[in-house]
Amino acid sequence: MNTTAAINIIARYEARDAVKAALRAQGLKLRDFAPRGITVLVQAYLAEHPEVFDQAAAIARRCKSHK
Repeated sequence: MNTTAAINIIARYEARDAVKAALRAQGLKLRDFAPRGITVLVQAYLAEHPEVFDQAAAIARRCKSHK
């Protein structure tokens, strides 16, 4: 897997966790959301928080250095 793909995967994973945590904090149940609905929220989150990609790049670099 190339580094760009790894960064994108990690960023989406981190954003998904943040979105899910925000929904839970609002007292909402994840089961009330279709997977596609969460994906749309994740995409919006990534658009509003580009720093997630920087954090993902740092994680990818740490993982790559452990090889």
